[in-house]
Amino acid sequence: GKVYGDGVNDSPSPRKALRKKKVATELPEEHDFESEDEVLMIKGARKMIRDKRFDRFVSLVIVVNLAAMSADQYDASETWKLFSYAVYVCCAVAFSAETLIRFAASGSLGAFWQSNFHRYEVAMCLSAVVGLATDTQLLILVPATRLYRLMIYLPTLYELLESALNSMQAILNLILFISIIAVCFCTTGRYVFGTDVDEISRSNFGTFSLSMLTIFQLFTGDGWSDVLYDSMSVKDTLLGQAFAAVFILVWFVFSKLIAANLFVAVIIENFEVSVTVENIRKPGRFVALRDNFRRSTRGIWQYTVERLRRRRMGRDGADVIELRQQKLTNSLAAIEKDEQARQAKL
Repeated sequence: GKVYGDGVNDSPSPRKALRKKKVATELPEEHDFESEDEVLMIKGARKMIRDKRFDRFVSLVIVVNLAAMSADQYDASETWKLFSYAVYVCCAVAFSAETLIRFAASGSLGAFWQSNFHRYEVAMCLSAVVGLATDTQLLILVPATRLYRLMIYLPTLYELLESALNSMQAILNLILFISIIAVCFCTTGRYVFGTDVDEISRSNFGTFSLSMLTIFQLFTGDGWSDVLYDSMSVKDTLLGQAFAAVFILVWFVFSKLIAANLFVAVIIENFEVSVTVENIRKPGRFVALRDNFRRSTRGIWQYTVERLRRRRMGRDGADVIELRQQKLTNSLAAIEKDEQARQAKL
Protein backbone atom coordinates (compact mmCIF):
# COMPACT_ATOMS: atom_id res chain seq x y z
CA GLY A 1 0.00 0.00 0.00
CA LYS A 2 1.02 3.58 -0.56
CA VAL A 3 1.74 5.99 2.21
CA TYR A 4 -0.06 8.95 0.77
CA GLY A 5 -3.39 8.91 -0.97
CA ASP A 6 -5.10 10.59 -3.85
CA GLY A 7 -7.57 12.81 -2.06
CA VAL A 8 -10.22 10.26 -1.07
CA ASN A 9 -8.74 7.72 1.31
CA ASP A 10 -5.23 7.15 2.68
CA SER A 11 -5.45 3.57 3.91
CA PRO A 12 -2.47 1.39 2.94
CA SER A 13 -4.57 -1.77 2.83
CA PRO A 14 -4.46 -3.35 -0.66
CA ARG A 15 -8.23 -3.83 -0.73
CA LYS A 16 -8.87 -0.26 0.41
CA ALA A 17 -6.23 1.03 -1.99
CA LEU A 18 -8.06 -0.67 -4.85
CA ARG A 19 -11.33 0.87 -3.72
CA LYS A 20 -9.58 4.21 -3.35
CA LYS A 21 -8.34 4.01 -6.93
CA LYS A 22 -11.82 3.16 -8.17
CA VAL A 23 -13.40 6.05 -6.30
CA ALA A 24 -10.70 8.44 -7.44
CA THR A 25 -11.50 7.75 -11.09
CA GLU A 26 -15.11 8.81 -10.60
CA LEU A 27 -16.30 12.31 -9.90
CA PRO A 28 -18.34 12.76 -6.71
CA GLU A 29 -22.02 12.85 -7.52
CA GLU A 30 -22.93 15.21 -4.70
CA HIS A 31 -21.00 18.09 -6.26
CA ASP A 32 -22.24 20.06 -9.25
CA PHE A 33 -19.32 21.29 -11.25
CA GLU A 34 -19.72 24.61 -12.97
CA SER A 35 -17.94 23.84 -16.22
CA GLU A 36 -16.31 21.10 -18.19
CA ASP A 37 -12.92 22.70 -17.57
CA GLU A 38 -13.30 22.02 -13.86
CA VAL A 39 -14.07 18.36 -14.57
CA LEU A 40 -11.02 18.08 -16.81
CA MET A 41 -8.87 19.76 -14.15
CA ILE A 42 -9.98 17.24 -11.50
CA LYS A 43 -9.41 14.29 -13.82
CA GLY A 44 -5.99 15.62 -14.78
CA ALA A 45 -5.00 16.13 -11.13
CA ARG A 46 -6.08 12.59 -10.22
CA LYS A 47 -4.22 11.16 -13.19
CA MET A 48 -1.10 13.02 -12.11
CA ILE A 49 -1.37 11.74 -8.53
CA ARG A 50 -1.73 8.12 -9.68
CA ASP A 51 1.40 8.42 -11.80
CA LYS A 52 4.42 6.69 -10.23
CA ARG A 53 6.70 9.45 -11.45
CA PHE A 54 4.79 11.90 -9.27
CA ASP A 55 5.50 9.80 -6.17
CA ARG A 56 9.16 9.46 -7.11
CA PHE A 57 9.50 13.20 -7.62
CA VAL A 58 7.95 13.91 -4.21
CA SER A 59 10.26 11.34 -2.61
CA LEU A 60 13.25 13.02 -4.26
CA VAL A 61 12.16 16.42 -2.92
CA ILE A 62 11.84 14.93 0.58
CA VAL A 63 15.36 13.50 0.37
CA VAL A 64 16.80 16.82 -0.85
CA ASN A 65 14.99 18.73 1.90
CA LEU A 66 16.24 16.34 4.59
CA ALA A 67 19.79 16.50 3.21
CA ALA A 68 19.73 20.30 3.38
CA MET A 69 18.41 20.19 6.95
CA SER A 70 21.07 17.71 8.06
CA ALA A 71 23.88 19.76 6.48
CA ASP A 72 22.68 23.08 7.89
CA GLN A 73 24.81 24.37 10.78
CA TYR A 74 24.72 27.43 13.00
CA ASP A 75 28.33 28.36 12.25
CA ALA A 76 28.01 27.87 8.48
CA SER A 77 29.22 30.48 6.04
CA GLU A 78 26.91 33.05 4.53
CA THR A 79 27.14 31.36 1.14
CA TRP A 80 26.04 28.02 2.56
CA LYS A 81 23.23 29.64 4.54
CA LEU A 82 21.99 31.34 1.38
CA PHE A 83 22.14 28.04 -0.51
CA SER A 84 20.24 26.23 2.28
CA TYR A 85 17.62 28.97 2.31
CA ALA A 86 17.17 28.60 -1.46
CA VAL A 87 16.75 24.82 -1.08
CA TYR A 88 14.17 25.34 1.68
CA VAL A 89 12.23 27.76 -0.50
CA CYS A 90 12.26 25.41 -3.51
CA CYS A 91 11.13 22.46 -1.39
CA ALA A 92 8.38 24.55 0.24
CA VAL A 93 7.13 25.58 -3.21
CA ALA A 94 7.19 21.95 -4.40
CA PHE A 95 5.25 20.70 -1.37
CA SER A 96 2.75 23.55 -1.66
CA ALA A 97 2.21 22.68 -5.32
CA GLU A 98 1.68 19.04 -4.37
CA THR A 99 -0.91 20.06 -1.78
CA LEU A 100 -2.74 22.20 -4.34
CA ILE A 101 -2.77 19.30 -6.82
CA ARG A 102 -4.24 16.99 -4.18
CA PHE A 103 -6.81 19.64 -3.33
CA ALA A 104 -7.80 19.84 -7.00
CA ALA A 105 -8.03 16.04 -7.16
CA SER A 106 -10.36 15.97 -4.15
CA GLY A 107 -13.01 18.00 -5.94
CA SER A 108 -14.08 19.99 -2.88
CA LEU A 109 -12.71 21.44 0.33
CA GLY A 110 -14.77 19.05 2.46
CA ALA A 111 -13.44 15.95 0.72
CA PHE A 112 -9.91 17.34 0.93
CA TRP A 113 -10.11 18.15 4.64
CA GLN A 114 -11.48 14.71 5.58
CA SER A 115 -8.06 13.15 5.05
CA ASN A 116 -5.64 13.23 7.98
CA PHE A 117 -2.78 13.18 5.52
CA HIS A 118 -4.03 16.34 3.82
CA ARG A 119 -4.42 18.15 7.14
CA TYR A 120 -0.89 17.12 8.07
CA GLU A 121 0.50 18.39 4.76
CA VAL A 122 -1.28 21.74 5.14
CA ALA A 123 0.22 22.11 8.62
CA MET A 124 3.71 21.27 7.33
CA CYS A 125 3.41 23.74 4.45
CA LEU A 126 2.25 26.50 6.80
CA SER A 127 5.10 25.69 9.19
CA ALA A 128 7.67 25.94 6.40
CA VAL A 129 6.23 29.18 4.98
CA VAL A 130 5.95 30.88 8.38
CA GLY A 131 9.42 29.66 9.36
CA LEU A 132 10.98 31.04 6.17
CA ALA A 133 9.10 34.33 6.51
CA THR A 134 10.07 34.86 10.17
CA ASP A 135 13.47 33.10 9.97
CA THR A 136 12.43 30.67 12.72
CA GLN A 137 14.68 27.62 12.52
CA LEU A 138 12.34 25.39 14.51
CA LEU A 139 9.41 25.92 12.15
CA ILE A 140 11.70 25.31 9.17
CA LEU A 141 12.87 21.97 10.58
CA VAL A 142 9.41 20.70 11.58
CA PRO A 143 8.68 19.40 8.02
CA ALA A 144 11.52 16.91 8.53
CA THR A 145 8.79 14.61 9.87
CA ARG A 146 7.91 13.96 6.21
CA LEU A 147 10.57 11.27 6.41
CA TYR A 148 7.81 8.75 7.17
CA ARG A 149 6.52 9.16 3.60
CA LEU A 150 9.62 7.38 2.32
CA MET A 151 8.25 4.23 3.95
CA ILE A 152 6.41 3.64 0.69
CA TYR A 153 9.48 1.57 -0.18
CA LEU A 154 9.31 -0.37 3.13
CA PRO A 155 5.71 -1.63 3.50
CA THR A 156 6.43 -3.83 6.53
CA LEU A 157 7.93 -0.92 8.47
CA TYR A 158 4.98 1.24 7.45
CA GLU A 159 2.55 -1.33 8.85
CA LEU A 160 4.41 -1.19 12.17
CA LEU A 161 4.19 2.61 12.20
CA GLU A 162 0.51 2.54 11.29
CA SER A 163 -0.30 0.08 14.08
CA ALA A 164 1.53 2.31 16.56
CA LEU A 165 -0.35 5.42 15.37
CA ASN A 166 -3.68 3.61 15.51
CA SER A 167 -2.90 2.82 19.15
CA MET A 168 -2.35 6.47 20.13
CA GLN A 169 -5.79 6.93 21.71
CA ALA A 170 -5.42 3.80 23.81
CA ILE A 171 -1.86 4.80 24.72
CA LEU A 172 -3.01 8.26 25.84
CA ASN A 173 -5.68 6.66 28.03
CA LEU A 174 -3.04 4.37 29.51
CA ILE A 175 -0.73 7.34 30.18
CA LEU A 176 -3.58 9.13 31.95
CA PHE A 177 -4.25 6.04 34.07
CA ILE A 178 -0.56 5.71 35.05
CA SER A 179 -0.35 9.45 35.77
CA ILE A 180 -3.25 9.24 38.22
CA ILE A 181 -1.59 6.35 40.06
CA ALA A 182 1.73 8.25 40.03
CA VAL A 183 0.07 11.28 41.66
CA CYS A 184 -1.35 8.99 44.35
CA PHE A 185 2.10 7.55 45.09
CA CYS A 186 3.60 11.04 45.00
CA THR A 187 1.12 12.31 47.58
CA THR A 188 1.67 9.23 49.75
CA GLY A 189 5.43 9.71 49.60
CA ARG A 190 5.05 13.34 50.70
CA TYR A 191 3.21 12.22 53.86
CA VAL A 192 5.43 9.20 54.58
CA PHE A 193 8.88 10.74 54.10
CA GLY A 194 8.31 14.50 54.15
CA THR A 195 11.68 16.28 54.10
CA ASP A 196 13.62 13.46 55.77
CA VAL A 197 15.38 12.35 52.58
CA ASP A 198 16.29 15.89 51.44
CA GLU A 199 19.60 15.97 53.32
CA ILE A 200 21.03 12.71 51.96
CA SER A 201 19.73 12.49 48.38
CA ARG A 202 18.45 14.60 45.51
CA SER A 203 15.80 11.94 44.87
CA ASN A 204 13.47 12.91 47.68
CA PHE A 205 9.86 13.75 48.46
CA GLY A 206 10.43 17.24 49.91
CA THR A 207 8.20 19.06 47.42
CA PHE A 208 5.50 17.95 45.04
CA SER A 209 7.70 18.57 41.98
CA LEU A 210 10.66 16.67 43.46
CA SER A 211 8.33 13.89 44.54
CA MET A 212 6.97 13.55 40.99
CA LEU A 213 10.53 13.56 39.65
CA THR A 214 11.48 10.77 42.07
CA ILE A 215 8.42 8.76 41.06
CA PHE A 216 9.37 9.19 37.39
CA GLN A 217 12.93 8.12 38.18
CA LEU A 218 11.61 4.93 39.74
CA PHE A 219 9.37 4.46 36.69
CA THR A 220 12.40 4.49 34.40
CA GLY A 221 14.40 2.28 36.79
CA ASP A 222 17.34 4.70 36.99
CA GLY A 223 19.06 4.27 40.37
CA TRP A 224 15.99 2.75 41.98
CA SER A 225 18.09 0.82 44.52
CA ASP A 226 19.69 4.07 45.77
CA VAL A 227 16.25 5.58 46.31
CA LEU A 228 15.20 2.41 48.13
CA TYR A 229 18.16 2.39 50.55
CA ASP A 230 18.00 6.15 51.16
CA SER A 231 14.29 5.93 51.97
CA MET A 232 14.90 3.05 54.38
CA SER A 233 17.84 4.77 56.09
CA VAL A 234 15.77 7.74 57.28
CA LYS A 235 13.43 5.45 59.25
CA ASP A 236 14.46 4.48 62.78
CA THR A 237 12.10 1.58 63.42
CA LEU A 238 11.97 -1.77 61.65
CA LEU A 239 8.32 -1.23 60.78
CA GLY A 240 9.12 2.13 59.18
CA GLN A 241 11.94 0.65 57.13
CA ALA A 242 9.70 -2.20 56.00
CA PHE A 243 6.94 0.22 54.97
CA ALA A 244 9.44 2.40 53.06
CA ALA A 245 10.79 -0.66 51.23
CA VAL A 246 7.29 -1.91 50.40
CA PHE A 247 6.27 1.56 49.17
CA ILE A 248 9.23 1.87 46.79
CA LEU A 249 9.08 -1.75 45.59
CA VAL A 250 5.33 -1.68 44.90
CA TRP A 251 5.66 1.34 42.63
CA PHE A 252 8.80 -0.04 40.97
CA VAL A 253 7.21 -3.43 40.26
CA PHE A 254 4.03 -1.80 38.98
CA SER A 255 5.91 0.55 36.65
CA LYS A 256 8.44 -1.96 35.29
CA LEU A 257 6.47 -5.20 35.12
CA ILE A 258 2.89 -4.04 34.61
CA ALA A 259 2.80 -0.56 33.07
CA ALA A 260 5.58 -1.23 30.54
CA ASN A 261 3.91 -4.45 29.39
CA LEU A 262 0.58 -2.65 29.09
CA PHE A 263 2.10 -0.35 26.46
CA VAL A 264 3.29 -3.36 24.48
CA ALA A 265 -0.10 -5.06 24.83
CA VAL A 266 -1.93 -1.99 23.53
CA ILE A 267 0.26 -1.83 20.41
CA ILE A 268 0.00 -5.56 19.76
CA GLU A 269 -3.78 -5.39 20.10
CA ASN A 270 -3.93 -2.95 17.18
CA PHE A 271 -1.33 -4.78 15.15
CA GLU A 272 -2.65 -6.56 12.04
CA VAL A 273 -0.59 -9.71 11.88
CA SER A 274 -2.06 -10.93 8.60
CA VAL A 275 -1.22 -7.73 6.73
CA THR A 276 2.29 -7.71 8.16
CA VAL A 277 2.92 -11.32 7.14
CA GLU A 278 1.64 -10.52 3.66
CA ASN A 279 4.02 -7.57 3.40
CA ILE A 280 6.88 -9.72 4.65
CA ARG A 281 6.15 -12.12 1.80
CA LYS A 282 6.03 -9.11 -0.51
CA PRO A 283 9.13 -7.16 0.54
CA GLY A 284 10.11 -3.67 -0.48
CA ARG A 285 11.53 -2.78 -3.84
CA PHE A 286 15.16 -2.98 -2.75
CA VAL A 287 14.70 -6.40 -1.16
CA ALA A 288 12.77 -7.64 -4.19
CA LEU A 289 15.55 -6.39 -6.46
CA ARG A 290 18.12 -8.22 -4.35
CA ASP A 291 16.10 -11.45 -4.45
CA ASN A 292 15.66 -11.20 -8.21
CA PHE A 293 19.40 -10.71 -8.61
CA ARG A 294 20.11 -13.75 -6.45
CA ARG A 295 17.63 -15.87 -8.39
CA SER A 296 19.08 -14.77 -11.71
CA THR A 297 22.68 -15.48 -10.67
CA ARG A 298 21.64 -18.82 -9.18
CA GLY A 299 19.82 -19.69 -12.40
CA ILE A 300 22.84 -18.80 -14.54
CA TRP A 301 25.10 -20.91 -12.33
CA GLN A 302 22.74 -23.88 -12.43
CA TYR A 303 22.40 -23.58 -16.20
CA THR A 304 26.19 -23.52 -16.64
CA VAL A 305 26.70 -26.52 -14.37
CA GLU A 306 23.96 -28.45 -16.18
CA ARG A 307 25.47 -27.76 -19.59
CA LEU A 308 28.91 -28.88 -18.40
CA ARG A 309 27.42 -32.00 -16.86
CA ARG A 310 25.60 -32.88 -20.07
CA ARG A 311 28.74 -32.37 -22.12
CA ARG A 312 30.69 -34.57 -19.74
CA MET A 313 27.99 -37.21 -19.88
CA GLY A 314 28.04 -37.00 -23.68
CA ARG A 315 31.77 -37.63 -23.84
CA ASP A 316 31.56 -40.46 -21.31
CA GLY A 317 28.68 -41.99 -23.26
CA ALA A 318 30.69 -41.99 -26.49
CA ASP A 319 33.62 -43.66 -24.72
CA VAL A 320 31.33 -46.34 -23.30
CA ILE A 321 29.83 -47.11 -26.72
CA GLU A 322 33.27 -47.35 -28.30
CA LEU A 323 34.46 -49.68 -25.51
CA ARG A 324 31.41 -51.91 -25.92
CA GLN A 325 31.93 -52.10 -29.68
CA GLN A 326 35.57 -53.04 -29.13
CA LYS A 327 34.59 -55.77 -26.65
CA LEU A 328 32.01 -57.10 -29.10
CA THR A 329 34.58 -57.15 -31.90
CA ASN A 330 37.08 -59.00 -29.70
CA SER A 331 34.41 -61.51 -28.69
CA LEU A 332 33.47 -62.18 -32.33
CA ALA A 333 37.15 -62.57 -33.23
CA ALA A 334 37.67 -65.04 -30.38
CA ILE A 335 34.61 -67.07 -31.43
CA GLU A 336 35.81 -67.16 -35.06
CA LYS A 337 39.27 -68.24 -33.95
CA ASP A 338 37.85 -71.06 -31.84
CA GLU A 339 35.70 -72.20 -34.77
CA GLN A 340 38.72 -72.30 -37.05
CA ALA A 341 40.72 -74.31 -34.49
CA ARG A 342 37.88 -76.83 -34.11
CA GLN A 343 37.58 -77.29 -37.88
CA ALA A 344 41.37 -77.79 -38.15
CA LYS A 345 41.20 -80.65 -35.64
CA LEU A 346 38.46 -82.32 -37.63
